[in-house]
Amino acid sequence: MIFRRDKSAEISLPKARKVHGVTVRKVPVGRYIELMKQCENLPAELLQGCFPDISPDQLLSRLANADKDLLLDLAGRVLAHVPEKAIGIFCGLLELEADDVMQRYTPAELLDIFLAFWELNDLSGFFGNVWGLMKRRLPTQTTGSKSGLLPPKA
Repeated sequence: MIFRRDKSAEISLPKARKVHGVTVRKVPVGRYIELMKQCENLPAELLQGCFPDISPDQLLSRLANADKDLLLDLAGRVLAHVPEKAIGIFCGLLELEADDVMQRYTPAELLDIFLAFWELNDLSGFFGNVWGLMKRRLPTQTTGSKSGLLPPKA
């Protein structure tokens, strides 16, 4: 057979997944950057409102080891504090209309869509890698632990 299909090309193609009728796709870095420019004050707002009991370093440490339980806690806190903004950001990534999403989906369905997005875009690995890079550049605080960081709260 002269014309064989190159299977390596198929492996690298972004896979899309349908969850509750929403097509969840991989999102390029440019889209994240575009949305972050629109939300410059959001991190400070979220830290102050959603995590008044922990420092930014502690939150970053937790995000470095993000798992499904942390993701659910984080999503719950963000949705409780700034639901419209959180849904708007998420919809911006998926190129959906926020008003339509808020009227159409239950919180459980929206979370299913978010979890599919998290898995498809491999965000656990991303946050772990970013934290590893940041940790090298941040000054170590004296807290009694070898890493200089407080362990995540149980």
